[in-house]
Amino acid sequence: MSVKKRYALYASALLLAAIGYAWKSAAVFEPVTRAELGTVQAQIELAASPAAVLKRNELQIALQAADGAPVRDARIAVELVMPDMLCGTYQVKLEQTEPGLYTGEAVPLMPGTWQAEASFELDGGTFTAVHRFEAVR
Repeated sequence: MSVKKRYALYASALLLAAIGYAWKSAAVFEPVTRAELGTVQAQIELAASPAAVLKRNELQIALQAADGAPVRDARIAVELVMPDMLCGTYQVKLEQTEPGLYTGEAVPLMPGTWQAEASFELDGGTFTAVHRFEAVR
């Protein structure tokens, strides 16, 4: 292979890597995820955006009934997952801090895109909602 072709190949590879990095860096996630869970409205958000790796990031879930009343004493399980990775998960323990508001500490284990996957037992059924976010060092 000639020197010119080799340099062209290297330059192309570097350009593709730069484009991929810029595209990933440009990923934008909504600060709040809203979901309808039967007759209940859920709102999921992290206090910090982006979230800090290996730090406690406050996760809040607000639940409201169709009539606007807060949903008390809900059963919610939240797991942090890194999509398409085998790096493990992190369980978020939630506490009801006021009627209809549940908070916990989310700790992403490494930089990248994460999901807070929430399962709700409401109205005699099970519902899920996913909040995607970015974690950085």
